[in-house]
Amino acid sequence: MNKTEKERMTEYGITCKEKTVYSYKQHNYENLSDALKYAEIDLSRCREASPHFPEESDIVSS
Repeated sequence: MNKTEKERMTEYGITCKEKTVYSYKQHNYENLSDALKYAEIDLSRCREASPHFPEESDIVSS
């Protein structure tokens, strides 16, 4: 946003706020619960397709 746009926003009383977006792989979600549901479904499918895929307990979060 440039200076002119900020000035016009002030003039008209327009505000903005940041929006949190959760990402899993190439997908973006507004709700954390949706991202978690998709990640669980995706990991479940990967485990079904590959018996050597790590179990949830083997995945370490950073």
